[in-house]
Amino acid sequence: RQFLQGAHIVFITAGMGGGTGTGSAHLVARLAKEAGALTMGVVTLPFPGEGTARMEQARDGLERLRRVCDTTIVIQNEKLLELVPRMPLDAAFKLADAVLMTGIKGIAEIVTRPG
Repeated sequence: RQFLQGAHIVFITAGMGGGTGTGSAHLVARLAKEAGALTMGVVTLPFPGEGTARMEQARDGLERLRRVCDTTIVIQNEKLLELVPRMPLDAAFKLADAVLMTGIKGIAEIVTRPG
């Protein structure tokens, strides 16, 4: 809670489908809202090869996050594979991280630059 005090905007980023991000993202968003911050969720959904159970868990976590956040941006890792179909999985995860970071940086620049 201390880290959120005085924040105007809080970006909640997570790779959905596992335990940590999926389980905590909506809780962090709720605390940020209670602190008076604008909350923006920016998350990724699992790659198809990660299994249906992981995707179901991701979708459940995403729904909980959407109920709390002011806005939520979802990056579907599956779409990244469509762009580069033969990419090794470790490189695909790095690409997903880069796409996530680029999106957050772009949003941050839009909301913090005057004009």
